[in-house]
Amino acid sequence: MMGCRLIIPDASMSSEIIAYRQAMLDADSSMDGCGSLRRHADPADWLAFNEALSRRETAPATWVPSTQYVYVREADGRIVGMIQVRWEMNDFLRRYGGHIGYSVRPDERRKGYAGAMLADVLAIVRARGLDRVMITCLEENEGSRRTILKNGGVYESTVYEPKERVHLERYWVDLNGRTQAPAYSVPRMEQPDWALVPVAKLAHQPWLAPCGVEAQAQLCHDGERMYVRMMAKEQAVRATLTGETDMVCEDSCLEFFFAPDPADKRYFNFEWNPLGTLYLGFGAERGSRVRQLVRDRNALFAPRPFRTADGWGIEFAVPASFIALYFPGFALRGEAAGNFYKCGDRTETPHYLAWAKLSCDHPDYHRRQDFGTLRFEE
Repeated sequence: MMGCRLIIPDASMSSEIIAYRQAMLDADSSMDGCGSLRRHADPADWLAFNEALSRRETAPATWVPSTQYVYVREADGRIVGMIQVRWEMNDFLRRYGGHIGYSVRPDERRKGYAGAMLADVLAIVRARGLDRVMITCLEENEGSRRTILKNGGVYESTVYEPKERVHLERYWVDLNGRTQAPAYSVPRMEQPDWALVPVAKLAHQPWLAPCGVEAQAQLCHDGERMYVRMMAKEQAVRATLTGETDMVCEDSCLEFFFAPDPADKRYFNFEWNPLGTLYLGFGAERGSRVRQLVRDRNALFAPRPFRTADGWGIEFAVPASFIALYFPGFALRGEAAGNFYKCGDRTETPHYLAWAKLSCDHPDYHRRQDFGTLRFEE
């Protein structure tokens, strides 16, 4: 890869801007990180729009203050990529677009330009004082995913964007160099609409080799209850345990660990098998945890186990009033902590999957220090 530098484009680059735009149109590319270039055939109009976006007082109402860069190869002055930084977030960007969008000219792809361009712009963003940024990519875009991960991205969730009918993966990059646990934004809605709720993939498979089992989780709330939906792709489902004191982790099992107060070491572990049998624990360290036997638990948590063509899942609710019995004053707002897990200790193919990465070399889900962040939208 030849040397490049980030430049704020100006009129002297008009011919290159026209060529870049045409190359993207010819390839039917989405022009991510190009701002309004698709609709502005005249570079002067695009440059004027970029100038308006650079200041809050002149940015159009539905846009946020942004800086447009082009990535120019020094050897020949060719624009090989474009990247846009959004310095603020609106509802759409917070959910779908993120702080940074970028693209690479079709005939310059797979040469390392995307990763280098993103690294260069992250240095600028860090210098401007941002602590962390969100970047998204299409679920099927393996190249962009690798670019984000290479630059320190930590997967949060996958969301469905209904206008374009695409699934977008959301990643966060910590600009202070800290080890970053994932964060999940918990949407508020009157009732669960699972098509619109972010999907958290349980992508970390510690301790054992992958065996074809996959899992995901979703979480939303209505101000009074959390609603949880977890699904597993699992061919050899084991469902045998029905007793209140059974260890359901020996069956096919989906688990939600929830710490209501980020500053408190105590947390709940909700563990379900495909029959709707629940193991519920509460406490801090493993040795001090106590199993909770809840009266009328089906009425309280409303579990709904279900089977799919290639596995199974569970939906359940957790009332805020139940959490408040342990944490007086608890409400579904602000931040909490948690993790989502999949296991099956006595299944045909034992396995361990997690949403937030676990920092230990032996099977142990009771790692409060490894929980991700849950942010409740109000």
